[in-house]
Amino acid sequence: MQLFRLNSRAVRCGLWLAALIGGLGPTADLASAQAQPAAAARTPSGQAIAQARCAACHGLDGNTRDPAYPKLAGQLESFLALQLRNYKSGERPHPVMAAMAQQLSDRDIERVARHYASQAPMRHEGPTDAALLARGEFVFKVGKPGAPACQYCHGPAGQGVAPVFARLAGQHPEFIVASLQPYRKESAFANPYAYVMKAVVQEWSDDDIRAVAAYVGSLR
Repeated sequence: MQLFRLNSRAVRCGLWLAALIGGLGPTADLASAQAQPAAAARTPSGQAIAQARCAACHGLDGNTRDPAYPKLAGQLESFLALQLRNYKSGERPHPVMAAMAQQLSDRDIERVARHYASQAPMRHEGPTDAALLARGEFVFKVGKPGAPACQYCHGPAGQGVAPVFARLAGQHPEFIVASLQPYRKESAFANPYAYVMKAVVQEWSDDDIRAVAAYVGSLR
């Protein structure tokens, strides 16, 4: 009888220990599940990142009215993420953008890129010149000797081709003109695709550049 009581006590202790040890799994899982929403709450959304770091120049909805900065609304998500990573790594040199990008984690980059890509596609608002647009359309769609047509890389409607070639439709013409200048002036680039752009732009006149910029800005 004494042995039975001893064994019963041992069994009860064993069951208690088993319950305690076995309970560590569900308890840990519960704690982990409870921690996930808290961690998610601490992780800023793409909109929050845009508001804090990007909106001053690009606008919260990506439709900045300042032609010194590119519109980001409707831009390809993969293109935006790639450019931010290139700024962060230094592959695409730009002191201001590098400083911004270096403060972003990979997840931040993905979220802010998704935010801007989801915004209403950009639209250009400004005067148009029919002759300039016609010239730009020709260069964009047909090209020039030694310079293939833009549509082969950027799409027939300027919608871009992920992840390397940007959406151009609706972009500020002034920004397009400014962004093409380094391809005429610089000789060395970290990104091999830049040499493709350089080969194209070197065959264009100033009027060609203005015409193409005006044309892509007029696209929807």
